[in-house]
Amino acid sequence: MIKYLATKLLLAGVLIAGISFSAQATIITFDGLPGTAMAGNSVVGATFTGFAANVPATVGGFQFSSSGPEYFLGTAYAAACCNSDFGPLAYNGTDYLIGVPNISVNKVGGGAFALNGFDLAEWDNTFTASISLTTVGPSGTTTQVLPLSLFSNKFITTGNDFSHFSLTGYGNVVSLTLTGNVNWAFIALDNLDVSVAVPEPETYAMLMVGLGMLGLMARRRKQKLAAA
Repeated sequence: MIKYLATKLLLAGVLIAGISFSAQATIITFDGLPGTAMAGNSVVGATFTGFAANVPATVGGFQFSSSGPEYFLGTAYAAACCNSDFGPLAYNGTDYLIGVPNISVNKVGGGAFALNGFDLAEWDNTFTASISLTTVGPSGTTTQVLPLSLFSNKFITTGNDFSHFSLTGYGNVVSLTLTGNVNWAFIALDNLDVSVAVPEPETYAMLMVGLGMLGLMARRRKQKLAAA
C-alpha cells in the first residue's frame, strides 16, 4: 500500500514538474461593444452600453469595473453628440471604455498576468493632467503616475486623443486600478495589452499519458486485490 502511494505521488510530481507555460499576449479592444447588451449591464442605448458602480463587465477573459458608473462608447457616440474628433470627448476612431472616477481590471477567476501597456485619455474636459496606475501582485502594491496631454481633446484633431503607454516591470500583476488626479475624473481606456501564461501543447500530451499511467496502475492494483 505504502509503495503504491509513493509511486503514485512520484508520478504526479513528475507530471507537475513537467508542465511548461508560454506567455500568450493579447490586446483587448472594446470595438463593437457600445450598443450591445452584455451580462450585468444597467443600460443599453444606440451608441453606448453602461454598467452601474462596482458591477464588472467581462471582456476578453478580464473583468472591468469602477467605483462609479462605466460605459462602453466611441465613434458613434462622439459623432451623435459632439462633432466626432472636433468635439470635447476623447476620440481615437474606435470604441473604448470609460470609468468614473476609476477603472479596475483583473482576470476572470483571479490569477496573475503581465501588463504590457494601454492607451489612456481623459474623456471630457475634466482636466485630468495625470492618471495613477496602481497594481497589486504577490510582492505587494506599486503606484506609478502617468502624465496625459495638456491639451483639451477638442484641440487634438489628428484622429487620436489618447496617449499610449508601454510598460515594463509588470510581469506578475493580479489587479490594476487607474485613478485620475481630480475628484470626478472621466478615464478613457483602450487597447489593453496583457500576457497570460498558458500551457504548452506538449504539456497536454504529457498530462494525458501520465493520467493514463495512473489509471493503469489503479486498475492493476484493483485486479490484484480482487484475486487475493
